[in-house]
Amino acid sequence: MNSYPAHWSYYTSLEDDLVATGRYVEICEENFQTYSTYFTRLLFAAASEVDVVAKTLCSQIDPPRKYKGINDYRPVITQKFPAIPRLVFGVQWNPVRISPWAAWGTQSPSNPDGWSAYNGVKHERNVHFKRGNLRNALEAMAGLYSLVRHLKEDEGRPRPDRFLRIESST
Repeated sequence: MNSYPAHWSYYTSLEDDLVATGRYVEICEENFQTYSTYFTRLLFAAASEVDVVAKTLCSQIDPPRKYKGINDYRPVITQKFPAIPRLVFGVQWNPVRISPWAAWGTQSPSNPDGWSAYNGVKHERNVHFKRGNLRNALEAMAGLYSLVRHLKEDEGRPRPDRFLRIESST
């Protein structure tokens, strides 16, 4: 039996960690600003993997080009998958909704708040530590999930839908 592709395996491992946080901090909008070292770790892990997966996805879409970062990924991914900015994710048991790539679909596309939080905490943790919060960790995880679902590595395999799920792409 073949193992699951590496990006799916890593995503599901991170998702398990996110689910576990619900034992201590209820996953609801009232707690979106709750910050912790654990949420920071999840934000770092998910956003770092977003970078890896986005680069891989862009290389699948347009192999000869070289991609240096999220500003290179945005036009390639949104041109190939125009619904990505409209994806809305739900959390299995409650009304929380996350739109991780909505900023990519605006008149002047920008990077998502979760990505900006990741960079802020990564480069100036003393200033931006509170951005390692539940909301930004959820956004990074939903963003990662949406990109992993578009990789070719899982063609013909079932896709896990355990915690986060796509609600709509309106």
